[in-house]
Amino acid sequence: MELTLNDFTIKGPSTVGQGSNLVVSDEIPAAQAVVPGDVSWLDPFSPTVQITLDGDRQPGAPLRLEYRLPQGASASGPDGAVPVVVSRSADGSVDMVEARVEGDTMTADLGHLSWDVFAWFKPEEVVRELTEVVKPILGTGSPKPDCVDKPLTYPNLIKTVAPVEGNVAWMCIYDTPGLNTTEPSTSIGITINSPFAWRLSANPRALKVVLTDTDSGNQSLRALYRKMADTDQVAGPGDTVQMNFGQYEQGPRTGTLTRNSKMDAIALTAWAYEEVLQNGPFKGVFAALDVGPELVKCSGTRTDVGLGQWGADLKSCAQGLGAAVVRLVIGKTGVAFGAYLSEALSKTPTSATWTITSQTRTEQANQAPTSTWDGTVVLGRADDQYSVGYGTSKPETVSLNSLCANTISNIDWSTWGGSEAKGRGQLCAPAGSPESGGPVELTATDLGDCNGASAYRKLLIGGKQGWDICN
Repeated sequence: MELTLNDFTIKGPSTVGQGSNLVVSDEIPAAQAVVPGDVSWLDPFSPTVQITLDGDRQPGAPLRLEYRLPQGASASGPDGAVPVVVSRSADGSVDMVEARVEGDTMTADLGHLSWDVFAWFKPEEVVRELTEVVKPILGTGSPKPDCVDKPLTYPNLIKTVAPVEGNVAWMCIYDTPGLNTTEPSTSIGITINSPFAWRLSANPRALKVVLTDTDSGNQSLRALYRKMADTDQVAGPGDTVQMNFGQYEQGPRTGTLTRNSKMDAIALTAWAYEEVLQNGPFKGVFAALDVGPELVKCSGTRTDVGLGQWGADLKSCAQGLGAAVVRLVIGKTGVAFGAYLSEALSKTPTSATWTITSQTRTEQANQAPTSTWDGTVVLGRADDQYSVGYGTSKPETVSLNSLCANTISNIDWSTWGGSEAKGRGQLCAPAGSPESGGPVELTATDLGDCNGASAYRKLLIGGKQGWDICN
């Protein structure tokens, strides 16, 4: 059996139609265009034909579609291009099969009937689009939270959490209710500042781990990571984590973030293919296949191999995904895109650690920086970075560590610069003892050298015994 129209020849065995008439037409409505004009990696070069059987039946055996190239036309196409037949069915789904060049004729075998056009498929263009999709996420991170670099302060202790290598995550330290009222339980907040997935661990182990998804734009990528890791203890792009250490009131705390670059490559590849292809002419095929999870299922268990082997595995695995478009696109671009990711992923560390340090206020005082005295008389010196007013001239507010019991505000100094200074301020009233607050008289005495500055070295509050505010 053989039919010809506009340089197309359709061949098939006599059993193709099983008694029905085979019809070929080139009267294609504009709305039925097989390849949209904005697809950069497909370049149609033949007319489009519709092949049908009576009653919209499908053939019982494969058809061979041949297209004779016009005289003088190139049979090789653009550099690196592959000849294909793109088919669009009546339900809008699109498929693609690889064609063969035989002299001046293109040949392809079709398993079903639809609108068909020969085109050049350009794998490098797909790799370029995949790269453009992945580039932004490789280059962006999470906004720096306000809590970063802010320590925990207690009456006699200060705790800080060190940043992790490469700033792959923002680290914060909090306190949460605990059994020890002097030193409540410590929590660590982690905000992933990276497009990759990180496994979380801590020593000692956290009593409770709470993960929060904050970036809905990375929802599908995050799901791929967690499916491959087979655990929820993985923080991905845009995630925040709180690790609570309720039962470890006094011990040091450390933690590790680790990532597997092989897992990153698979997740980013599956995600990028979805992003590029789901809005192109193959949207129906990819929506039906749910290609991302299929790629994860296909390759996610091979996290022990290099990216080169991963690319070959992906190409081989794609042969069984069931759609010609997946086999062809993945097969022609998987290895090349894997090579790009290999270079990009190698620039990010695969592990990072965090630590908590504890320091008493006595240690902090011994490490206080030298005074930057400008010749004026000041009030003592700052005990640490949490002191307010001390080490300055005629302060309006003084506080040792921002606690209410030692904070005096609205100070008005009536004398300053002589052998002693007098002033009046408002002592903070604690919630549990409001009568202990109120107006208070201040007397600064013992003028002399304090860490290289001329300073009052003692302070009397309400006429009581003076504080040593220099040593």
